[in-house]
Amino acid sequence: MRNNIVKKVPTRAGGIIFDNNKTHIVLVLNKDSYYKKEFKWGLPKGHLYEYERRFPYLGAQREIWEETGIYFPIKQDYFSISIYDTLYYVLVLNREYNPTFTPNDTDEIIFVKWIPISELPTLNVNRTLAKLIKKWRNIFPTHIASCKND
Repeated sequence: MRNNIVKKVPTRAGGIIFDNNKTHIVLVLNKDSYYKKEFKWGLPKGHLYEYERRFPYLGAQREIWEETGIYFPIKQDYFSISIYDTLYYVLVLNREYNPTFTPNDTDEIIFVKWIPISELPTLNVNRTLAKLIKKWRNIFPTHIASCKND
């Protein structure tokens, strides 16, 4: 199913990665947030190369691999959500086979981990993830009412 709500060409792409039970989500902590002592978790995403702007799913695939170490083949027609200038593909990954992550881009990412969705309301998250949770609550379990940075 394709979401055709995208109004402009995205400049970034990434993934909203749930486990197959929809009880956990993959989040990253980038070095800037860590060294500034903000500790704001976010979704794996990044800037698109010029050639990826026509095919943002390729950029999302690359960014997810760089930031998590997981190669996740993404197809153009996967459900996606646009927040600000970023197009996120909603993905499901088997947590049993992927319990930990090894980022390939260690210049940007310091931690990657499965976070229980039930912890999102009290977790310190970046503004993009806060907006996503608020705007797209229907993709999260019903016990997510809001999050710390709403």
